Amino acid sequence: MREWCVSVTGVSKTTLAVFRSDSRRVWIWITLGLTTLSVLTWTEWLKALPRGEGMNPDRWPLIALYIVWSGMTAQLVLGDPPEVVAGARAAPWDKRVSAKALFVLTWVGLPLVVSQMALVCFFGGPIAANLGPAVETAAATILFIGVTAAAFASVTRELWQWLLCMAGALILMAALAFVGDAARGDGHVPTGMDIADLLEAFAFAGLAIFGIAARYARPRSRIGLLAILAAVVSVPLIEMGTPFRAILLEQFPLISWEKAPFRIELAGLAGDDIRLRYPMDAGDSTVSIPLRMAPLPDGVVARIDGMMVEAEWPGGRRWESGWKPEGGLSPAGGSDSP
Repeated sequence: MREWCVSVTGVSKTTLAVFRSDSRRVWIWITLGLTTLSVLTWTEWLKALPRGEGMNPDRWPLIALYIVWSGMTAQLVLGDPPEVVAGARAAPWDKRVSAKALFVLTWVGLPLVVSQMALVCFFGGPIAANLGPAVETAAATILFIGVTAAAFASVTRELWQWLLCMAGALILMAALAFVGDAARGDGHVPTGMDIADLLEAFAFAGLAIFGIAARYARPRSRIGLLAILAAVVSVPLIEMGTPFRAILLEQFPLISWEKAPFRIELAGLAGDDIRLRYPMDAGDSTVSIPLRMAPLPDGVVARIDGMMVEAEWPGGRRWESGWKPEGGLSPAGGSDSP
């Protein structure tokens, strides 16, 4: 038992020593990150003041914060690259990776949670109920900023190479996602997006973290590089492979007219109730169909999560709009909706 305790204490001291060394090396980036986060928190606080009601500060502080944190994480890894062998540095590879994880948690995750909870306290919200969402936000930020920046920094040697990798990965993911949307064409369902996001997060985080660890453990091996590349490709592939149509039918099944909790029918078929317009600046036609919702009982509100329109021509040709999350709330009494 005593040997085990000494071993754990030794690991903790080594990790903390590397953590302190990393913090001193990128202290300017740490200062920039904390300053930018303070500015962002201040702008959110201004929106709650009476004189600031209706203010909509631009998102530049948030964008600047993401850029600073990405650059800080990149410099963290570039300054201690995987190619540095244990003989040239006292700490072995696993202690260095642990120190990098501790660094991101300390200088990205913890300040973000503190800033969010400070706003919650100022707004008078419940601390216990908002602590969980604040931690989730910090975890997502670490995943998509810290892990991503560290992964690409582990396979590059210079800052300009890291920038090219980041830009190339974003372009590749956007292109694959665009191709997937064009090929699928069945729209995104809210529940389907939740499933896809969760799968993407686990796949990307698992492969990227494994790639970073593999790069530090075996810098001359290509396993880490392949794992990081697989992490990038996994995001659009999961997006393309998620069965949104099956999820749509499962979440929103067709029901008979008699079992419908409320009814929506055509408002009328005479005159210009149904209008077909041909925009001059586009090749698509726009059809406007007015609908009427049957009166609802008192105290009942119908929530429309989204809509999807299907059309079939006599020749068998079919068209569908895909899922459109343009829902809203309709109070009791019925209403017309174009």
